[in-house]
Amino acid sequence: MATLFDMPAPAPIKPDSAIPALAGRGFTEPNYTQIPNEIIAALPWLSNADLRVLLVLVRYSLGYHRTTCQASYSDIARAAGLTRPTVITTCARLHAAGMIAHTRRFPCSQWRLNISSDTNIHISPATPHKKTGRVVQVV
Repeated sequence: MATLFDMPAPAPIKPDSAIPALAGRGFTEPNYTQIPNEIIAALPWLSNADLRVLLVLVRYSLGYHRTTCQASYSDIARAAGLTRPTVITTCARLHAAGMIAHTRRFPCSQWRLNISSDTNIHISPATPHKKTGRVVQVV
């Protein structure tokens, strides 16, 4: 089974223009969405598109205190500022890496973050040993 670390990263996305949501006003009173620590730990291996899609799914699910959310690829693409084909490819990468689960339902798909109750799970790269060159799992 392929992991997130084995798959090639999609092409980088070029930033459009200024950020219209803030327009020089700054942020409003904080309204929080918790992000799992493993997503932050996986940042070095996540592409821009991976992170955007994950954050949208976190917002649509955990942001509304739910374990799942319903959204089409087009909904995710619009919210993440990506194209639909990029979202489809990214979701396949995240699914193959075991970070998200996807169930097709008409008219929208159902999405779930793979959240484990095991607190001993750590995301870490397979790193070659400095002297022997053998691959060891760094935890």
